[in-house]
Amino acid sequence: MHNELVSEREWLLHPAENLRLPGNLFTLEDSLTGNGLIFLKEAPLPHARPEKSDHDFEYQGVPHRVALRGSSIGPSGSGYRLTTLTYSGRRTGVTSALQEYQRQIRPYVPSRDGIFVSNT
Repeated sequence: MHNELVSEREWLLHPAENLRLPGNLFTLEDSLTGNGLIFLKEAPLPHARPEKSDHDFEYQGVPHRVALRGSSIGPSGSGYRLTTLTYSGRRTGVTSALQEYQRQIRPYVPSRDGIFVSNT
């Protein structure tokens, strides 16, 4: 049912285009410079969230607007973290920015991290 955890779709956006997409990780890149924005929703995959939403990312061409939706904030005030990162260098820049962000929120601890585990 949900065997593919990652899929990639790419658009060349037009000002008259509007998109509403489910997901957790989105990039918006200037095709000329390779610079862009990463939108990260730190949440379970859309099908596994307790609070469902029809879309997580919204692009509206006119007026230009980009939005990350559905933090699932409940009565307690808790919800999913929404993060925006900048990058340069196309795909390599995306990977570098995400790895740097991961290192900032979860520093490497040798006694805990880097352990090889095999589940047969």
